[in-house]
Amino acid sequence: MPKYHNLSAYARIRLPHTSNLGQEEEYEAKTHLPKLLDRVSKGEKIIITKHGVPVAVLSPYNDRDKYASSKIIEQLKQFRKDKKLKGLDLKTMIEEGRD
Repeated sequence: MPKYHNLSAYARIRLPHTSNLGQEEEYEAKTHLPKLLDRVSKGEKIIITKHGVPVAVLSPYNDRDKYASSKIIEQLKQFRKDKKLKGLDLKTMIEEGRD
């Protein structure tokens, strides 16, 4: 069940499936930026919405490496290295997928 905390005319919503992810309306973010930056500095990620549509994410600066494309590519390569077809023929699997 999500927790709702009223802040002026806008609601701050903590999504139930993520413990440190908040959502803020554009106006509230603009008006309360220092407070939002304090929350972000404590590790919270905040989605900024405009008319309910997500448009940006505020996240801690030290999270930036998590999303670096080179790091993601290396993680994918490692994932593939750990996964083997174990006797399955790739060509046969592709042909079966087309049926």
